[in-house]
Amino acid sequence: MKTLKAFLSCALMATTIIACDKNNDNTDDSHLKDLPENIQGDFSSRYPDAKVDGFCLFGDSLNMAEIDFYDKDGLSNMAYYKDGKWLSNRKNITLEADSDLIPGKVYDTFAKLGIPKAQIIEHLFEDAKSGIEQKQYQFAFVGTYNFGTGDINNYANNIIIAEDGTLLSHNDYQLCDPVKIVPYVHTDFIQFAQSKYPEAKILGSTYDGRNVVVFISHEKIVKHVVIYKDDNNKLSWVKTWYPLDINTNLPESAIEDKNDYLSQHPDAKLTAIRHEEDATGAYYCFTFYLTIDSGEIISSKIE
Repeated sequence: MKTLKAFLSCALMATTIIACDKNNDNTDDSHLKDLPENIQGDFSSRYPDAKVDGFCLFGDSLNMAEIDFYDKDGLSNMAYYKDGKWLSNRKNITLEADSDLIPGKVYDTFAKLGIPKAQIIEHLFEDAKSGIEQKQYQFAFVGTYNFGTGDINNYANNIIIAEDGTLLSHNDYQLCDPVKIVPYVHTDFIQFAQSKYPEAKILGSTYDGRNVVVFISHEKIVKHVVIYKDDNNKLSWVKTWYPLDINTNLPESAIEDKNDYLSQHPDAKLTAIRHEEDATGAYYCFTFYLTIDSGEIISSKIE
């Protein structure tokens, strides 16, 4: 049995903006003509009713662009391009005011999670991405939670649901702002995941620390494919995992490892189980909370 210390982190991405052009009047689209020529045509056809508020160029040789605009519903959007090719778009939706824009299956899945309305901060993003057929909806909010060890305040949550209602992820990061997670530059990660699982369907993607997680439907299971990019832009597979029900029937070896840990930490509370595979093999991973602000993950190798 190997033991890993658990930690709660936040996926934040800092980008240096090189050149920006901001429109203080969103009643016209005068800034459309100021966009790079290799982007203007695609943007105009993709967003014919857009009112451009401004744009920023950044990246190597200013080859990336973020375009801020308002759509026909008056909602704020950010479209991203790289080398003249569209990467993604993020639309900012208000849960209550714009509920008619949320697909019914997405709303139903979110409602079934039973999140108290009082805990929801008004941050809901609709993300469309190159290489993924469906849009994904990201709910970001902060609440107070109790994992059996006492209340934890300012606990930030990040829930991602695919357009067809499939729950992709429900992560929580203590004292973190998931709203700062930005959606662009996932294309190569998506292609990498597809090459590793050629028969899988790509469902979505997100950041997790320095890694990117690509959500796939594989063997009728929603799996998280974790991929890392090094400083030389080389991609490598970190692991693939998926959550299991807390009452999953486990083999004797896994039960023994779990019980052995509990015998040494009788006050620990088991909060999650997942199946995980990496280059060293496959494991059952158990997440335990020890105190209000500390936890531990143990893994039991599957022989």
